[in-house]
Amino acid sequence: MQFRVDCSGDCRDFPAGTGATHALDVGGQFRVGAGGPLRVGIALRNIGFRLQVQNQAQADPLPTRLAIGAQYDVHFRPPAGAALNQAFDLKLAADLDSPWGQVGQSETRLGLDVGYQRLVRVRAGYAFVQDGLSGPSVGLGVESGSLGVDIARAFLTGSDLQAESPTFFSFKVTF
Repeated sequence: MQFRVDCSGDCRDFPAGTGATHALDVGGQFRVGAGGPLRVGIALRNIGFRLQVQNQAQADPLPTRLAIGAQYDVHFRPPAGAALNQAFDLKLAADLDSPWGQVGQSETRLGLDVGYQRLVRVRAGYAFVQDGLSGPSVGLGVESGSLGVDIARAFLTGSDLQAESPTFFSFKVTF
């Protein structure tokens, strides 16, 4: 992990510098019950040494965070006479992300994902986070074979971002 401060243009009075450290993320997930619909995950992120730019006395701790989440899968029965793979499914998810060993605010996210087979997914969620990034979000995903396309929009409350409600687009290839 590296932190760099740089300037271009008239930089006579601008302090430049570089800091370096090492960090590690550790986590895992498990299913509750044999083939059960509930999955629980836990991760500890940014574990590592303090970030040093000049000396040990001014070194800053990394923003280590603990994340705990759960997802519950609901599989609906297919219509009479239809195959099992022609059914809809619903995924309910929640997570809590909190500072580990330091002061700060926790963040919570809730979401649901409705899908038909593996072809189409409709998503919605709400994030309770800091810095004006709270708010609802919606998304749509389409997948066929090894190709997939997702589009999502976040409706942020009180954000200082240039785009008040950013739109995200992703393309994936599975091989």
